[in-house]
Amino acid sequence: MQSTLSKHQGVTVTDDSPWLRSAVYDLCFFAFPWVPFLLLVVFGLEWHGDFSLAQNRDNFKLIVSFLFSLNFAHRNYTYVVTYSDKRVFLTRKTLFILSPLLVFASIFTVYYFRHPVFVQLLVTCLALWNLWHNIMQRYGLPRGYAYRIKQGLEQRHHACLDLALLWGMVLFTMALGALLHLSMAKSYRLAQATVNALAPFFESYPFPIAVAFGLLLAVLCAWWIHAEWQSVIPFKQRLPRCLFLLSNVSLLTLCLLNPILGIFAFGFSHSVEYFAYVHAAQKNKVQQQQYQGAIGSFFWNHIFFSASLLIGLQILLYYHISDEILKKDILLTTFLTGTAAMHFFYDGIIWKKSKSVNKWVL
Repeated sequence: MQSTLSKHQGVTVTDDSPWLRSAVYDLCFFAFPWVPFLLLVVFGLEWHGDFSLAQNRDNFKLIVSFLFSLNFAHRNYTYVVTYSDKRVFLTRKTLFILSPLLVFASIFTVYYFRHPVFVQLLVTCLALWNLWHNIMQRYGLPRGYAYRIKQGLEQRHHACLDLALLWGMVLFTMALGALLHLSMAKSYRLAQATVNALAPFFESYPFPIAVAFGLLLAVLCAWWIHAEWQSVIPFKQRLPRCLFLLSNVSLLTLCLLNPILGIFAFGFSHSVEYFAYVHAAQKNKVQQQQYQGAIGSFFWNHIFFSASLLIGLQILLYYHISDEILKKDILLTTFLTGTAAMHFFYDGIIWKKSKSVNKWVL
């Protein structure tokens, strides 16, 4: 969900509200959904982000299965939005019909022949695309708040500053994290694709790179604060953006303190944010009976039952096949990789604002 969020996409809020839906909804499902998850993992399941699995192997498997299933379920939301909303589907009918065939056939071919160069290229591209996809969702939500507030914050200048500040924070976190935790990250199998893609850049000169990105971040922070406070806006109106910024800083700090817990918290938060936004954005469509077809109508008209069934079944599925996933079965790997690629691709299309003049904010 890389694009901005606004009332044009069906988020039902009052005209003077700075929140996308409500204060409680936004804080629980957009800004800080990862906090209760983190507390449950650390204090409930007593897993602290290491790989000493002798004593907590079952809990680790449960956590990974839950995160995988949640991630897979949120991908399915993209397909439900695409194929059950006639207006969305007809905008790019040929693309939505042919692209799954091409993507899955291409990925199956790569994994079937297993040429090391092509496999590594595929995995690296998807790892970097996944990083971009996750971070850009954390850009789209505060841009939604900017469009709610107006007062100049919706302008392109502020959008560019929001984007620069976020990526400055991410790059500094990656640089400092490489300096502190690169050897540990290499031992984590599920993160190897991302690590292999980024390590050569950060491994060469870790300390100078960390200092350089730290200085860049300091400049961007000063520039962002100066621009933000030039607009005379009551603090109550700024509060959603400030709290979401606090959430971004907290998540990235967690990645520095404990990279594995940070990655897990990011993944959990990303999926929950997506669920929450889709539910909020589709509310008007449900009320207007816009969805056609048995699956789309049933899913959105019985959303809580459908969502619970979808996520619950996938938790059970992933828990029982997690060992098979790690064995790299060709069909299963093709399915999981293909659905990820399709989600990234579709997600960059279906949330674009209808007016071309606003597409720059993507």
